Amino acid sequence: MLPANVLSPYENHNVIEGIENRRSSAAAAVGIDKDTMPENFPLEQWHEQSARYEDYWSWFTGVRLASDTGRTRDGKTVSKFPLQINTVRNFSRKHNALLWGEIPDTPQPVVRTVVRPKKRISGSEIPETEKKSARSYENICNEVWEQSNGNAIMLENGLMSQFLGGCYFQLKYVKPYRPDLRIPIVVNKIVPDFVLPIWSNDNDFVLNEAWIVYRISKASAERDYGIHVEGNWAVYVEHWTREQYTIYIDNKPLVATHPLPFGGSVTVSYDHTENPFKFVPIFYVPRFREGSFYGSSLVPDIAALSLEYNGRLADLGTIVKRTADRKWFGRNISGNIAVKQLDTGTWYSDLGMQNPSINNPPEVWAENPANLSDTFVNNNENLWEQLMIEGSLTKVAFGYVDGTQRSGETLKALMWPSAAAAKNQRVNWSAGKNQIDKHILAMCFIKQIKIDGIEIPQYVWRDFDVRQDWLPILPKDREQTVNEVVSLTGVNRISLEQSILKLGDVEDVQEEIDRIEEEQEKAQENQMALKTPQPNENKPSGD
Repeated sequence: MLPANVLSPYENHNVIEGIENRRSSAAAAVGIDKDTMPENFPLEQWHEQSARYEDYWSWFTGVRLASDTGRTRDGKTVSKFPLQINTVRNFSRKHNALLWGEIPDTPQPVVRTVVRPKKRISGSEIPETEKKSARSYENICNEVWEQSNGNAIMLENGLMSQFLGGCYFQLKYVKPYRPDLRIPIVVNKIVPDFVLPIWSNDNDFVLNEAWIVYRISKASAERDYGIHVEGNWAVYVEHWTREQYTIYIDNKPLVATHPLPFGGSVTVSYDHTENPFKFVPIFYVPRFREGSFYGSSLVPDIAALSLEYNGRLADLGTIVKRTADRKWFGRNISGNIAVKQLDTGTWYSDLGMQNPSINNPPEVWAENPANLSDTFVNNNENLWEQLMIEGSLTKVAFGYVDGTQRSGETLKALMWPSAAAAKNQRVNWSAGKNQIDKHILAMCFIKQIKIDGIEIPQYVWRDFDVRQDWLPILPKDREQTVNEVVSLTGVNRISLEQSILKLGDVEDVQEEIDRIEEEQEKAQENQMALKTPQPNENKPSGD
């Protein structure tokens, strides 16, 4: 719960409602208690987790900076932090941008799945058939991400992970509801507030059980599931184990009627239904994993400094305001002060005449402005520098560059704290996304999905490695990248495929390779034609 002196942003009707609208723990009308949840629901863990996430969200949305110190005589609120400089949201957005790096303007994925056959223990050469299969599996994973709006959901989850500490993805088998997909599997994002995980002691990236809980509107219940609910909202609960899964609406197992895209419908029971995959298709990716399943949020690192920074800026603003609009005092003034004109555009205040009985002239003066020391003024700059240090950002990340620092390598060195934080996050993201991609292939095997006649073998994980290909964290000069590719190509240290990927301006790499090879073949044919003697070319002419 928020402190009593903190205003909710939703008291202002001009604020668009967000996660608060769907978070069950915040819904007083619906509530979460033993009577409205399944019998085995871990209620205490849920409330503890909800309190932590609500606190983190209050920093990101700025609710924590919406405190007031009272009201004026005319009833207006006096803000404790009138500027409300939201460093948590600002820093989260910048770290999210660093995480994904130099995003291209093309449809190229921000993180591309790469599948390769495992190296032979004996050191023997890998057969071409396995290399071809690896490319097929790679294309399957990337297609699933692309049809799931992968770039968009990864960027949003990356942002939430900065202040919530991590994020969740869920794999869903969507046949027959998505006949437009040749691979009926999609990746969905889940807001961390809605998930309560029970993880494996042996592998933090594998869940043994998971609960998904949030509110849905009455209209969604009727249109998505074909059921009627009392009131405007209902509690949606999804419970997964390795053996089975159940969906509840207001604590009743769901029997849903799903409309099909081209007419008709299908009725499905979600009451302790067998889990065909034998794994929980929900995956948690932490920001930094530091001794706990849950990732570390940046909020505890900068929360206190953020309050101090806003507080001292408020003090400085108050002093500047009082200096510009100082209080005035007067004495020995009899009657009202009259404003009179000397000439066009020149006015003065007439204080009147001296009162003979007092023998003192009328007098008006302003209060003296505050005497600001350099220590007080520089304190805000010191606080901001400490905020950047604790938040792993530098002035370069905010666009401030000293004119003497023109070297790209120097600027990269100045960005090292931010780049190091991004690289550490990428380690966890790679591990998490590897798990998702492996389970995409596992779903294809379990559901016997065939794409262009290609079948996924049961032990695909055993024989093939799944990796992630990331884009550069910091922007590179285009000329530098081109020169690097040309140099490596000249000494046969880079493949044609990798060269095209590094340049990052081609949508279909394989199609571009085919075009290059076709043009090379035509060039060779033309050269051969020029070297081949033509008929009668050297025959002496007759008389």
